[in-house]
Amino acid sequence: MLRITNKIQVAVWLGLAMLLSVSAPFILLWLFLPPLPLPVELPIYVTRIAIPLLIVTPMALIVLVMFLRINQTTARLDATIARLDAHVKFDSLTGLLARGYFLSAVEQTRGRGGYFLMIDADHFKSINDNHGHHGGDAALMLLARVTMQAAGEKGLAGRLGGEEFGIYMPGVTAAQAELLAAGLGAAVRNQNLELNGKRVPLSVSVGVAHDEAGVPLSEIMKAADEALYQAKAAGRDRFVMASRPAHSAAA
Repeated sequence: MLRITNKIQVAVWLGLAMLLSVSAPFILLWLFLPPLPLPVELPIYVTRIAIPLLIVTPMALIVLVMFLRINQTTARLDATIARLDAHVKFDSLTGLLARGYFLSAVEQTRGRGGYFLMIDADHFKSINDNHGHHGGDAALMLLARVTMQAAGEKGLAGRLGGEEFGIYMPGVTAAQAELLAAGLGAAVRNQNLELNGKRVPLSVSVGVAHDEAGVPLSEIMKAADEALYQAKAAGRDRFVMASRPAHSAAA
């Protein structure tokens, strides 16, 4: 389909169509008919110009405007689809993968083992209570940035809901998962979040579960969630490996 996206292109193509419609009769007659005396040729010249212009110009204009509108409609549709796609894929506040897309991506990535990290901001309600939802949003965006950096290029990071985030790291060992969880906790503690002129301390509790072959993702997430609950119960600001003793993130 002819790509016409603005009125300038319509004018250019219309000019080309008019030029072709006028020149074609002259070329054909010049090739196949002998020249006539000028008094006879002059009215023929006018006819050769006028008739093609009267026929071709409105028809070409209609077709070109039709292409313009089709392409503009297609462009708007593509933009709408892109916005919807982004809305489905990404969380609008944090920029992390949205829950549904994140879990779908995890399912597609599973197969060679790995670890699932469930991350929850500690004492987040107090941030909202003391600094309002604007302060809570600022904290979430900062935590999301740290989570994304921790996941790196090999991992997947998503927002599971509220102040809860998830990281899936394929193909890592238990020792690497522990280092990741400990590093994440340290990175969060080192963030400098200021709200209403005051520094707000941040920390996270993390539950870490091994992704075992043949086990549904829902079960892996359940194990990570139970480990997260243990980290909260043990005093927060730490990570717990599922079915293993608690480890202080500060250690």
